[in-house]
Amino acid sequence: MKSKFCLIGGLGPESTIDYYKLLIEHYQSLKGEEEYPEILINSLNINKLLGMVAIREFDKLTDCY
Repeated sequence: MKSKFCLIGGLGPESTIDYYKLLIEHYQSLKGEEEYPEILINSLNINKLLGMVAIREFDKLTDCY
């Protein structure tokens, strides 16, 4: 059975890279080998999200993605 991870990024590439590396390290420690999982990254537009929060359009937050 293949594993697939989904990661929501977008706060900046630095944080996304950290999560990406941690997922790979954890996966490899579970598998006991140097294999790489499938990882899907959805990079969100944080400025758009924060703009909606600023004008209290909370219902639209889930509609965009």
